[in-house]
Amino acid sequence: MKPVALLLGESGKELEPADTTLAGTVDTGTSEIWLKFWLDADDLDEPLRLRVNDGFLTVKSNAGVPQLGPSKSEFFPTEHW
Repeated sequence: MKPVALLLGESGKELEPADTTLAGTVDTGTSEIWLKFWLDADDLDEPLRLRVNDGFLTVKSNAGVPQLGPSKSEFFPTEHW
């Protein structure tokens, strides 16, 4: 049985979720899935893709970690970080 979701590095490293949470209501059923991964600093040195079943989603398309401003937080609306 293969994992439902994996985070894949360009080097071939595969990370399984550390936690998976399903959200929703009794009336609507499951409407969200939250996947949490533990990453080492080296894992952020390459692009990352999320494999869900047989589909792929690019999570991070660039190498390295971006510089943050004085607020020490940043919101990235695309995978280009």
